Amino acid sequence: MVKQLRARWMRVVALTTILLAIPSPKVSASTSFDGRLTLGHSHGCVLRSDNRVSCWGRFDSGQTVSPAGEFRYVSAGAFHTCALDLGGTPVCWGHNQWGQTDTVTLAGRYQYVSGGPFHNCALTEDTFPLVVCWGRNDHGEASPPYPGLSLSGVSSSGFSTCGIQVGAEIPGGGPVYVGPLICWGVSEGTESMPTSANHYSGLSGSADFGCAWKSYVPQGEDNVQCWGVPHVSGPGGPANAPPGNFTEVGVGDFHVCGIRANGTLHCWGDNSFGQASPPAGSNYVAVASGNRFSCARRRDDSLVCWGLNYDHNVPRYAITPELLPSGVVGMPYGGTLSMSELTSSGEQVGLAGQGQSFRVSSGALPPGLRLNDLPTGTGVFFSGTPNVAGTFTFVLTARERSGFEASRSYTIGIESRRVTGGNLPPRLLVPSQGSGVRGLSHAVSPRVDRDVDRAVAPGCRACRVLVKYWRTVASTLAHLVGDTEPKRSESTSSERGSDLELARRHEAPQSTRLTNSSTGRPEEIKNSDYE
Repeated sequence: MVKQLRARWMRVVALTTILLAIPSPKVSASTSFDGRLTLGHSHGCVLRSDNRVSCWGRFDSGQTVSPAGEFRYVSAGAFHTCALDLGGTPVCWGHNQWGQTDTVTLAGRYQYVSGGPFHNCALTEDTFPLVVCWGRNDHGEASPPYPGLSLSGVSSSGFSTCGIQVGAEIPGGGPVYVGPLICWGVSEGTESMPTSANHYSGLSGSADFGCAWKSYVPQGEDNVQCWGVPHVSGPGGPANAPPGNFTEVGVGDFHVCGIRANGTLHCWGDNSFGQASPPAGSNYVAVASGNRFSCARRRDDSLVCWGLNYDHNVPRYAITPELLPSGVVGMPYGGTLSMSELTSSGEQVGLAGQGQSFRVSSGALPPGLRLNDLPTGTGVFFSGTPNVAGTFTFVLTARERSGFEASRSYTIGIESRRVTGGNLPPRLLVPSQGSGVRGLSHAVSPRVDRDVDRAVAPGCRACRVLVKYWRTVASTLAHLVGDTEPKRSESTSSERGSDLELARRHEAPQSTRLTNSSTGRPEEIKNSDYE
């Protein structure tokens, strides 16, 4: 009996393992209309201005390890990524259980590629582009309905594929453009798909629904149409497109994000993790959606993501350190700044890596200071010699190589190196008006020694300089007027001689009147006191 129960339990475990090993079609992947921003299930990739591909997020299947070389289009699948090089050849990397990254059998040049959850489709570089698909084909999703099917756009999603058939020309003339939509594979959710030739310019789909948009619509007409299974098509559902005009949309698992004609973002559908709450702004040019998160690219190529961050797929960065020390006019200043990645709770988890660049986005650096990129590209060296005293507030903005940015406001106080007589300690002698002892406060160089380091607050460079300065001046003046013997210093005899030699260079009269700052009574010193 025990053996039978154990055998039955083992069969249940084995069946459960098999079922868990089968990926669900309820995963999403979408690519922006220009092919420069794409999101998979939990990773993303961007085509940079230098035609290199940078990726972030989940990397357990190598989907974020982009190959070297230059590319012109990139599209992510669920756990893999495909791109077209400058010659139009498909290159794929990442998860390959169903041959979705095998491209060696693809001949010719291609102008467009769509990464689906477990299969891909591409369009040839012809006047009438032909569709070619590869990867998982359990439900016919990688088998176009008939040979020679010509499409102007294609979206690989779930266990199905949809495309925009080549139809009429653009109204008013132009290249061969778009016709009705066509889908193959699993038909669930496509029953309500529009079939008329509506001149669609792009489409994006997931396992349960899809959306298409038109570029040419009469003023005031809505240009996005969505379709899908009943539970996503009702009020508030992702297949229920809002009114308005959009330049493109990106379909996620159960939410959609689009860019309105004025450059702002608008999302609808499931918002359990903030995936349908996009950031503000009106300079967005590309958008894509993944599994419970979305990303958008701004006109300046910076990126922003929002939604569920469970695998570094919604990066958060900060500039460190948080504070910068004060400085002193004429004293060298230096420090290193870098971008650090943060968890959703704000904890630092590591540096952003290479390719960091920094700029002053608001305010100005203290005069004499500058930013120098580190040779490793992992930060910036903030250095120089300040030459103006004051308080300076500025904002630094850093960008890592994919385009994600971080900003921080800094305030630096630069203290003056010059000290006036009114600040002298009580026991010091101060030259009275008309005295011949000129420039004595500049005759001694401020130096910092170990006892001063222990006497003042840690990190206060200005405190150390001022304390040592007045100690040296007090000692020298006391020696000059014969008040006391000079206090022993850790400086070398050559340094002491150099300081006194500078004092001797100032011509002194036969008799000089000095005012004791402690008693307020005048006192006289003679030239012999200088010898």
